Amino acid sequence: MRASLRIQSVKDALENAITGLGTSRSKVTAGAYVADPLLSVYDLEILFADNDLAHTIVSKPVEDALRGEFRLVRGDEDREMAEKICRRLHELDIRQAMFRGGTFGRLFGGAGSVMGVRGAGSLESPLAEGQGELVSLTGWDRQDMLPRTYFPNGEVETYTWQRVSNGIQSWMPQVVHASRLLTFPGATTTSRKRQENGGWDLSILQRVYQALRSFDSMFSSTDAMFADASQAVFKLQGLIQSLAEASGTSAAGNDVTSRLQMMDLFRSSAKAVVLDAGDVTGVGAESFEVVDRTSLGALDGVIGQYYVRLAAAARMPLTVLLGMAPSGMNATGESDLLLYFNSVDVYRNDVLTPRLKRLVTMVARELGDEDPDSWEVCWPELQRPKPLDVATAENMKVQSVVALVTAMALLPEEVALNLETIAPTLGVTVDKEARRKALVEALKELGDREMTGPMEVPEEEPVGVSPNTRVSERKTPAAAKGGAGAK
Repeated sequence: MRASLRIQSVKDALENAITGLGTSRSKVTAGAYVADPLLSVYDLEILFADNDLAHTIVSKPVEDALRGEFRLVRGDEDREMAEKICRRLHELDIRQAMFRGGTFGRLFGGAGSVMGVRGAGSLESPLAEGQGELVSLTGWDRQDMLPRTYFPNGEVETYTWQRVSNGIQSWMPQVVHASRLLTFPGATTTSRKRQENGGWDLSILQRVYQALRSFDSMFSSTDAMFADASQAVFKLQGLIQSLAEASGTSAAGNDVTSRLQMMDLFRSSAKAVVLDAGDVTGVGAESFEVVDRTSLGALDGVIGQYYVRLAAAARMPLTVLLGMAPSGMNATGESDLLLYFNSVDVYRNDVLTPRLKRLVTMVARELGDEDPDSWEVCWPELQRPKPLDVATAENMKVQSVVALVTAMALLPEEVALNLETIAPTLGVTVDKEARRKALVEALKELGDREMTGPMEVPEEEPVGVSPNTRVSERKTPAAAKGGAGAK
């Protein structure tokens, strides 16, 4: 007998057949996510040029990442070579190239610079390591580079480089090999979405677009609500009857228009509304009143939630995105800034540093450096410490050094020679040459002591007794003077 197989579905959600909760009749489960249309290059340019929040979301992390001057370091501390490399990079306007590449890469999903290398063949040929001299960095963005050929793994091998402005091509297209491009990415994008987007990453604004549009729509609606918050109402006695008696003529309409113009004239000149009080009994009197149409007291809380939603989509704290000061009890915003600066550090390490190090290696090799790959890029701290925190930390360091000097683990001369590192904010000038001489003498004295052994401290001799006198013959000072205790 064949065993019957029964397939049983297991669900981990609550269903209620009566109310429809969790079933196809539920209002909640009826909703579904659909793909938003991809933002075109034209839409992205408009947002970046005209919308201040979109501009901040795109460019602010790049600005913060490039804040301050980077340093080049390696084990041998070759400062002279490091200065030569930095000087050469500044001649190539490296900061502007990195800023524009990073910003437009985030905006369009792809941007960078074409590396002009003298003596390295045509742009179409691959760029070999150590070949030629880097002479220029020419900026480009997604509109300028069209993927032309691909490697078997799907990566772009060559691009067609063209400049198009207002639909007009500026020069003849050129073929550029991917190895000659310094490319900056956009948002993290899947392979299928890249193919759908013409081989490029998605823009940073693609995921923020819905929240940004809702935010701006909320403010536009708020403007309309404030404009219609109160409505002026004129009550004219017999207005409908006068209009009905006109029966197609414009006499009544002209009378009403003239009356309103007269009221507006008096209101603008006398700052008052002049009305007809009617006859003696008050019949036929006109009236004017302002009617409140809505209450705007609850808008503050609603607007605040839109703030939070936009900041979450942009992955920026409100202090950075909108310039808002932290509010609430003991609110400093330090945790929000810490999270933001951590994301900027990730952008530095994952995007800026590898591309900058490639240029550093090329320039170092041109300058004759024997080990051009050993240079490391060091960025300055993003968050500047407060003066009080700096002074407190420096004071603790000084106290630790004083303790080491007291314990004779350090010499005072060693501390003086490294005072700029120990306490850089003191601004004390030290004669280093004199301190070096004193350090040499102190070390020599310590060496002599180690050779002869520890110094012996002689016992204190009694007053008036010669060192050659036998111990049995020595007398106390009192006995020697014939004082108390003498025999």
